[in-house]
Amino acid sequence: MTTTTMMMMMMMMMMMMMMMMMMMMMMIDWFAVESLNGGHFHSHLRDIFAPQVVRYIDLMESSIAQSIHNGFEKETWKPQG
Repeated sequence: MTTTTMMMMMMMMMMMMMMMMMMMMMMIDWFAVESLNGGHFHSHLRDIFAPQVVRYIDLMESSIAQSIHNGFEKETWKPQG
């Protein structure tokens, strides 16, 4: 397996993880609107977990960018023929 293929697979996995986290946040908001919006319990959960989710997404974004950058540094372009 080439470096580029491995890098693409890793990038796709990280993007899927980010999408799953965003979907979870959307589901939490949807359930909150339906039943617990504005309540003490909902506010407490949001205050505790929202910063952690934002931090996790930021870390995944920087990790993907770093992986792409490191992968491209390792690439060598040689003319064929």
